[in-house]
Amino acid sequence: MAYYSQEMKKAVQPEMKKLLKEYGLKGSLSVRDHRSVVLTIKSGAIDFNKSSNADDYNRQVNVYWIENNWTGKAKEFLLKAKKLLNTGNYDNSDIMTDYFDVGWYVDINLGKWDQPYVYEPAKTAKGSKPKAKKKSTKKWTNLEGEATKKQLWALFCITKKDHRNMSLSRQEAYNMLQELTA
Repeated sequence: MAYYSQEMKKAVQPEMKKLLKEYGLKGSLSVRDHRSVVLTIKSGAIDFNKSSNADDYNRQVNVYWIENNWTGKAKEFLLKAKKLLNTGNYDNSDIMTDYFDVGWYVDINLGKWDQPYVYEPAKTAKGSKPKAKKKSTKKWTNLEGEATKKQLWALFCITKKDHRNMSLSRQEAYNMLQELTA
């Protein structure tokens, strides 16, 4: 049975902080349901949109398909993070017989449902390491266009009302979510 404790997280945390700093990223580790370790990347100098096929900064990374779905620095960082988070883990699963036996599960998130990942390109002098900018006060970087599926889903979960046919803009959905969660 999968199990991950706070003590296990504390053992990995110093190395993860070093890795995040090396790539100019800000993030946090958490334990979900004592069975998963979760890395949430909040902001940083890697443009994850440029390195994948997705169109937003709020998503979960499929840790089983990093090599196929990511490129460049994003791929390099995600592979190192996955390896670090799996230190001491095992996987004796047999998908053919629907048998799953792992030490724990690993999740990597880019942002959260209400706080997307903020790309902060680093300015570098010749020969120096990139430094992360101060955190932006903006929570949403692009509020133009139609509301995203994730916004509509969040509205449904909170209000139990279907907002898909209301043709809400991202800004309107964002404002509604802010009011409902305040």
